[in-house]
Amino acid sequence: MAASIWENNSKRMYYLIYTCVFMVACIGVYIWFWCGNKTFIWHADGWIEYYKAIVYYAQYLRSIIRGLLSGQGLDIANWSFALGEGGDVLQMLHYYVVGDPITVLAVLVPADYLYIFYDFIVIFKLYLVGVTFSALCFKVAPHLSQIPSTLGGLKAFVVYVSPHTSQTTLSL
Repeated sequence: MAASIWENNSKRMYYLIYTCVFMVACIGVYIWFWCGNKTFIWHADGWIEYYKAIVYYAQYLRSIIRGLLSGQGLDIANWSFALGEGGDVLQMLHYYVVGDPITVLAVLVPADYLYIFYDFIVIFKLYLVGVTFSALCFKVAPHLSQIPSTLGGLKAFVVYVSPHTSQTTLSL
């Protein structure tokens, strides 16, 4: 019993330290984007595919909620000509946003601020990658140093993505 209490406190302290280190690292790396009025929306597929899918999905969810609240009942549009030359909504969006519980929060963000939400979910998903990897390390190899191994796992992704986004991000 006493060992599990110490272990829980140790894990809580680890996640607190990890969160602080992650926040400092994010500020150090990504402050240059915000100071330069840049977003994380990479033109190649971030703008053309992902961002537009999030904007459409937020509007789509708002229309469903609006219909429910106005008494029209559950009216879910299955087909839309706003997607390419027309297409099945769920089939077109399943790769980008449908099924992503974090993206559902886009319904709460006004359309004018979805680019900020996009930046937020990129960072939040990186944070969740580290938390998940840490949980795996605690389970599989609890004797390893957690923070260096977690940050090491994130490093490769950040180093790969940052050059692409810094060259082709969209200005605000």
